[in-house]
Amino acid sequence: MLFRLHLMGPDGASKTAIYDTTTSGLIIDGQPFAEVEKDCATPPSVLVSPSTPGYKGGPFKRLKIQMGLACNMACSYCLQVTHREEKTSTLDAEVFLAGLDTWWRPDRDENLRIEIWGGEPLLHMAKLRILVTGLRARHPKANMLVITNGTLLTLEIARWAREMGLHLAISHDGPGQRSMRGLDPLEIPAALEAIRWLVAEHPHHVNFNCVLTPGNLSLGRIRHHLEKALGVEEIALSTEGLVQVDGGQTSPLSDVDHEAIRLSLLDEMISGEGLRNITIAQKVRDFHLSLASRRPLSSVGQRCGMDRHHQIAVDLKGNVLTCQNTPDREMRIGHVSAMDNVRLDTATHFSHRPGCMACPVVHLCQGACMYAEGDDWDATCRNSFTFHAAIMSGAMVHLTGMAITDIETLR
Repeated sequence: MLFRLHLMGPDGASKTAIYDTTTSGLIIDGQPFAEVEKDCATPPSVLVSPSTPGYKGGPFKRLKIQMGLACNMACSYCLQVTHREEKTSTLDAEVFLAGLDTWWRPDRDENLRIEIWGGEPLLHMAKLRILVTGLRARHPKANMLVITNGTLLTLEIARWAREMGLHLAISHDGPGQRSMRGLDPLEIPAALEAIRWLVAEHPHHVNFNCVLTPGNLSLGRIRHHLEKALGVEEIALSTEGLVQVDGGQTSPLSDVDHEAIRLSLLDEMISGEGLRNITIAQKVRDFHLSLASRRPLSSVGQRCGMDRHHQIAVDLKGNVLTCQNTPDREMRIGHVSAMDNVRLDTATHFSHRPGCMACPVVHLCQGACMYAEGDDWDATCRNSFTFHAAIMSGAMVHLTGMAITDIETLR
């Protein structure tokens, strides 16, 4: 798809660019933006859909373990909040580990990422210890992390996590924490002590992850809030972006809301604050690389990566899931005891969505949520566009010194 990008610099100077999402080509005022020695040899993506399902098979590079949906919080935009907990025990964790060799074909440790999800994983400490100990014994060099809200952390748990080589990803929305999530670990003495110890002594083993909403849209304010509370000068902060599938409870509702969010994010992209965020810095690097290598759109997979055969989400019962956030029975796509029968038929690659293929930010967005449909998809798509339009404009500033002021569809 071809788009005309209208660019403007801080001095008012303007230029026009032609951007081809199919080939990642960029021409500015008639001149190719960059000469490419050779095309990037990237394999085509697997275009999954209910009628063309994907599969799961090793060597696996990413394992997501869903420990259970129990949680001590009820975040307003949580994808899991309406689901019921399916009880599991330490025996389930032991059986899970004992059965790994029947289906688990991992890549080398250096390429392996293991994520442990809830609910809130720290509610399951007995199971968590069994899982982490067993998995670390098998994969001493793998990147292993636990996604947590941080409220149940103690110094003892933090030290155990560091001993096991665990990375802790703590969900926190900075000044929006109270209104969006409720409990704040930074107001719980034991949790605050543990988090302060981690960021002071082992900063590379902890990061914070935020969700942006209309009332909490500044990455800089979120960063400063956390740094002040923790008494440090620098934290590792990532973001899920603008709130996605949430039934409209916290989504921006008007064009004015979307414009305010886009301009705020663009300001932080131009100032450099946006690039201090792990997620956004990676997206900008990836976008620049797509232009430099002429990455074809046909090689781009879904943002979360769960459409790929070497990434898999499972629960402790051995059910293979569409993703770790979809525990519904209809989102179970098979069982590890019969991996040859596992089929990802509950997801839709963005190439099957006409709106995605006609979108100028598709290389950055990568199709948002692959299983959302109906009203959820409409809200997710619009929110994702607002977020990534700001990033794309900011990326152009860092490439050319000029921001995107308008985008025209050509064909």
